[in-house]
Amino acid sequence: MQGLRIAELWLACDSKERVKSFLSTMERLRAAGFNRNKIRCYTLIGDNMEENISRLETVFLAGALPFAQLYQPPEHIEYSKEWRNLSRTFSRPATTKAYMKAKGLWDKDKG
Repeated sequence: MQGLRIAELWLACDSKERVKSFLSTMERLRAAGFNRNKIRCYTLIGDNMEENISRLETVFLAGALPFAQLYQPPEHIEYSKEWRNLSRTFSRPATTKAYMKAKGLWDKDKG
């Protein structure tokens, strides 16, 4: 895989049931030489704040940049400011990294 010219790789981790397989995939990608700046992860949020934050942090700590997306069914949901702020924080690399540094969860070795 190291010989391939991949600018960015996108994964998904949309529920707590998917975390185990996501972590397994991340182990292989990290071993192949990919770092956080090349791996992004769609992360669906909007149901359980505590569980969603934990999953977003797990994605980051595994070595990927989470890209939070608020779930929108056909009948539109108007989310609270708290949910919109969470989505905004975890959809921009700079704000995600600042959040993780502020919580003391920054791991420089993973990018």
